[in-house]
Order: sequence, then structure tokens, then C-alpha cells
Amino acid sequence: MAKKTEEVLVKDVKVTYYCDKCGEVAPYLYRCNICKKEICKECQFKGGYSEMTDWRCEPETDYPDRYCKLCWELGKPYREKYRQLKGEHEQELSDVIDQWRGASKT
Repeated sequence: MAKKTEEVLVKDVKVTYYCDKCGEVAPYLYRCNICKKEICKECQFKGGYSEMTDWRCEPETDYPDRYCKLCWELGKPYREKYRQLKGEHEQELSDVIDQWRGASKT
């Protein structure tokens, strides 16, 4: 028995993105590496290259780390502690990141 096939034309769908921090419409969003909220370009931390190069929350990937401004500010003591522990205590490093994420859930 032959199968009957149909062609269906799908209309374009417009998707609107809203920033989880400011609520504004944005053409695209980034995900904060700490709180995991979807943030617009304006709510993203815009640090200098030198400030970001010695700090990476996630393992090396093809995509740069992104942080909302609040999480970046909350993270200052955690990043300092992380740098101190780097290379010495891998499990403690993971715990510091988890603590930082916990602090951002307010």
C-alpha cells in the first residue's frame, strides 16, 4: 500500500524575548552563568578583557562566560576565594561556585 504524503506550509512565527532582570524586550538574550537567568545586553556585566581572562566559571567552551551585573558584584569575594584555591583544592572550588549560585537565588 502506498503512503500518502501532504505538504504543509508553516507561517513564520515571531518570537519575543523578555529579559528576566529588567523585563524589557530584547532581540536576543544571554544566560547568566551563575543565576541562569536570561538577560539582555544591557543587564549583562561588561567587564574588561583583562578582568575576565583570569576568571571562568565553567570549563573551557566555545562560548564566553556571561554574568548579570548583580551576580558579578555578588561574586567578588567568591572569585577572590576561588583564585586562592585554584590548583590546590578542586572540590572546594566547585563548592565555592555552588555557594555563589546559592547567593544569587535571592
